[in-house]
Formats: sequence, C-alpha cells, structure tokens
Amino acid sequence: NYSTDSTLFAELDIIDGLKYRININGSIRNNDYETFEPSVVDFDGSRGPRPARAVNEQSTDFDWVIEQTLSYNKTFGDKHDIGLLGGFSSQKQSNEYIYGEARGFPNDVIQTLNAGTPYQLSGTKSEYSMVSYFARANYTFDSKYLFTATVRGDGSSRFGENKKWGVFPSVSAAWRVSQENFMQQFSDVISEFKLRASYGIAGNNRIGNYSAIGLLGTGFYPTGDVLQNTVNPSTIPNDDLGWEKVLQSNFGFDLALFNNRIRLEGDFYNSKSIDLLLNVPVPTVTGYATQIQNIGKVQNKGMEFLISTKNLTGKFSWTSDFNISFNKNKVLEVGPGGQPIYASAPNANNSFITRPGYAIASYFGYVFDGVFMNQAELDKSPHLPADKVGDGRYLDVNGDGKLDQNDKTIIGDNQPNFQGGFSNHFSYQNFTLSAQLAYSQGAELFSFFNRMVGIYHGDRNTLVEQEGRWRSVSDPGDGVHFRPTRNPTGWQRDPSSAWVTDGSFVRLRNITLAYDFKIRQLGGVKINGLRAYATGQNLFTWTKYPGFDPETSSEGDGLSRGGDYLGYPAAKTVIIGVNLSF
Repeated sequence: NYSTDSTLFAELDIIDGLKYRININGSIRNNDYETFEPSVVDFDGSRGPRPARAVNEQSTDFDWVIEQTLSYNKTFGDKHDIGLLGGFSSQKQSNEYIYGEARGFPNDVIQTLNAGTPYQLSGTKSEYSMVSYFARANYTFDSKYLFTATVRGDGSSRFGENKKWGVFPSVSAAWRVSQENFMQQFSDVISEFKLRASYGIAGNNRIGNYSAIGLLGTGFYPTGDVLQNTVNPSTIPNDDLGWEKVLQSNFGFDLALFNNRIRLEGDFYNSKSIDLLLNVPVPTVTGYATQIQNIGKVQNKGMEFLISTKNLTGKFSWTSDFNISFNKNKVLEVGPGGQPIYASAPNANNSFITRPGYAIASYFGYVFDGVFMNQAELDKSPHLPADKVGDGRYLDVNGDGKLDQNDKTIIGDNQPNFQGGFSNHFSYQNFTLSAQLAYSQGAELFSFFNRMVGIYHGDRNTLVEQEGRWRSVSDPGDGVHFRPTRNPTGWQRDPSSAWVTDGSFVRLRNITLAYDFKIRQLGGVKINGLRAYATGQNLFTWTKYPGFDPETSSEGDGLSRGGDYLGYPAAKTVIIGVNLSF
C-alpha cells in the first residue's frame, strides 16, 4: 500500500486588505493485495485435500480539490471591523477496483493467476465531483457585538438532473456581555460572558455516486442447455433526487469564572432534517425492491454542556473537562400516505421501523412477558398451537385474544438518554498523566447476538445466564429464560423485546503516562524534546451488555441502526513509544 498527498497554495495581496488565495490539494492511494492459499491449509473447513487458491486485488483512489478565494478585511475608526470573503471550489474523487481469482493450481509452487483455472474476474469504476460557490460577511462593533452571514451553493454529481444544486445560508450573532460597562463591577468573578445565537441550513449528499441514475447489472439467461450472459436494469432512476437539508437553530452561552479557572459552555438546539435520503421500498410490480428517495422529516432537539476546570496549579497541576449531551430524536413525517418504513436484519425481517412520533429506526417486534411456568398459565393466555410449558410468553398487544403479526409494536430504540465524556490531566515535574472516560446511558441494542446464543440448544455455545432456564415445572428457573430447544420456532426466534438489551456503558477510552526528558542534546545533536510514553486504549469497559461491545453495531445504516449481529468489538491497544523532535 502506498499513498501520496500534496498541497500547494499561493497568496497575492492586491491592495490594502484585499487578498487572493488559491489552494490545491491532491492525493493518490494505491492498494495491492495478493493472497495465496496453499492446498495443505484447510481454509474452508472441508478437512480434506483441496486445490490451491489465489486472489489478486488492486484499488486506486485519486482525489483533488481546488479552492480560490478573495478576502477583504478592514477596520474603520476604533470600533468597526468588517471581513468579506467570496470563493469558488471544485473537487473530484475517482476510484477503480479490480479483482481476479483463480483455483485448481497444479501445485503450491507456481502462484501466479495464469497457473490456475480462472474462477472470477470483476471490477468497478466510480467517480464523483462537486462544484461550490460561497460567500461570508463578518461585522464586529466595539468588540462586543458580532454578526456573521454566510451562503453557499453546491452542485453534486450524485443527484438527479433536476436537483443537482442546493443553496445553504446561515446567520449568527453574539454579544460579549462581559465587555459592557455595567459588568465591570463583577470582573473579579466573571472573566467572560458571551451569548450567541445562530440559524442555518446545511446539506447532505452522503449517498452512492450513482444513486440517481438507472444502473445496469449482469446476469444469465438459459437458451436451451446454455447460459447466456445478459445485461439488465438493476436500479430505478430518479431525476428529482436532491439534497437532504438540515435546518438548525442554536442558542448558547460561554461563561468563564475566577480568572478563567472555571469555564462553562452551554448549547440548546433544534434541528429538523427534511427531504431525507432513504432507501425506500417500492411496489413489487415495478420489478425492483427499493429506490433512493427524498422522503420524510426528522427532528433532533436537545442540549449540550461542557465544564472545564483548573483544579490545582503549581508544581502539581490538575485540569478536568466534563461534557454531557441530551438529544431527543423523533420522526415527523415519512412521506405521502404516512406509511411506516421497515428495515430488516439477518434472519429477522421487518425488525426495524421508522414511524412518525418515534425515533428513527425504532425496534419492532413482540413484547416478551416471561415464561409459561405451568400448564395453567399456558391455558389461560393467547399462544401458538405449538407452544408448550417452558416456552416464552408474549403480550396480546391489541387485545383480540390471539397472537399474530398485529401484535407487533415498537419495543425500543438506540437513542441514549444522555452521553458524554470526562477527562483529567495531571502533571508533576516531568511526568504527565491523562485519562479519558466515555459514557452513554439509556441506549438499547437489538441484540441479534443474544438471540443466537441466548437460546439454549444442543449444537451451539451459549451464555452463562442460561443456567436460569426453565427445566421443569418443579425447576422453573428464573422465569426469564425459556426451555432449551434444538430448533427454535415461532416467537422464540422472531424479533421481540427479549432481545432488546440495555447498552449503557462507561469506557476508559484512553490513558497515557509520559515523561519528558530535560535534555537539549543527544549524541552531540541538538534536539527540541524527548518524550517517552505509554498509552492504553479501550482497556476497561463497565457495562451489563452481554455482547462483545455496547458501542459496536453490525447494523448501522440510517434505517437499521443499533442492531448487533456479532459486531466486531473495539480493540484494546497498548502503545509504548518515544517522541524525538529536532
């Protein structure tokens, strides 16, 4: 693997205060992978001789951005400062990928693809470009009152012919209250106090490069005894596919106390996303399953707080930063007709739902209500004909006396009640120690991992909590874990609240111990600094989540987030190193 990154810029002072600048950034990345699996290694679990296999992959990425700006800054009198900026930028990204695979090698010595039998050859090519125009105006009066207005227009190749361009304005204002004369009597306590407010529109174009156009796919069609290669439409074009827009208003404050020893920041926001870019199911009569559309509205509103403190100063110093955020996510609209949008996970159809009034990608399934402990409980409750004592019991949500698809309901979501972090930095003479904690409370995970290993049956490992499973009427267990079964059926297998698990956690994200050597020469060479350090990442996590990692989700797109289907956990890392600067 190798890459090249380059940056060029030039500036020209035209007249006093007026400046022209050009920035050119480019990068090239090449990745080459060669894999050879010799016949003596059992990669596929066949436990027998197998021909060798070889794979060659190559990918190339080429990106560039050119930005040109004119800026003007001027101070008039003692109190008026203005800043104007206008510019233009263009960018392009391209990617090419080639895959070749051969099998049936005569031996393990010759490893080039042509020595084997061609098995698969494929490749992709993709390009994306965007053009932008932008302008910004700043005005400050008497260092107390600050105003900013911006506007930008972006054209993206990812959108349909009718909606490639979007215009995104914003305005903001701030008042440095602590600069006012009436605040000077509090200057010993209040070092800084600023109020700020803003409103703006931002755009989102994070979709596939060709989501708006009709793509062609390849396939096969039998003619007699021969399969012929075919080319067929694979996606529906959408000439009206355009920008997703986020309209956000914000009010906040900055407060510093006791000569900046304590700093407080607070933000209160209300954000509305409209024209969401979602992969929406379409009628089967079209011959397609889904189409990317601008559909629906989602609201996020909440607040964020940050407090920074200088706890101790001097030879031994200690500083802390604590932040916490609260966010409420709610779907306002899902398009014409108000029909909910469903999404699925492996072996769990329609396990996510996006419906007005609830969080996006809420969990959808049956409500688990414990275990049938005896025959009397089974007889008096709605159940499936195949249900037995020891099986799971589920609520008749709509009260019609039977259990069916109409009893599915929203059973949770992945939105935390609050989340944030807490970091501390200590220093004594040449030693420094820093530690960062991250936390989240209230987010739930749709644990398909728990669904697979939380059902006790004979050919699969399971969780230790299955010790509490139902065994018999005389040994009913904990009333939560139903009887073992080799082939789970019905609601034991279907998505239910039994698999919705609290994903709250506290994690030691990072801890670093360092020592700075006070030397300025090393082997006769002048140096600026020498530091030895040890860093640990993700070393400890405190959580009740039974899966691998409460932060890792294998189902992560916009309509199915929070599903954990054996998601790979964050790695625990220990790094020991030395920094030497000249």
